[in-house]
Amino acid sequence: MPQGAFKKKSGASGVGKKQKATQKKKAQLKKGARFIAPKKANLVEAQKAQKSFTKSLKAELEGDLSAKATHVESKSFKVLSTKSKPAAKTSSKT
Repeated sequence: MPQGAFKKKSGASGVGKKQKATQKKKAQLKKGARFIAPKKANLVEAQKAQKSFTKSLKAELEGDLSAKATHVESKSFKVLSTKSKPAAKTSSKT
């Protein structure tokens, strides 16, 4: 068992309660849209330029690849159709 009286806490705890209350008020979300300006605007501009370059490059590559794929598909179907036609004609003759 402890002997003696309990020590009284200092007044700093009262200040802590006030700080906690203000932190809770700040933590609550506020309604409405807010725009926060970037700290480094030149970096934002560089990122926009990089993104537009990447977007255009991807679109160009996709167009090229789809054109090549279409070209290859049309060739393969032509080869199949020409091979199957003579076989059908020979079977009708025999």
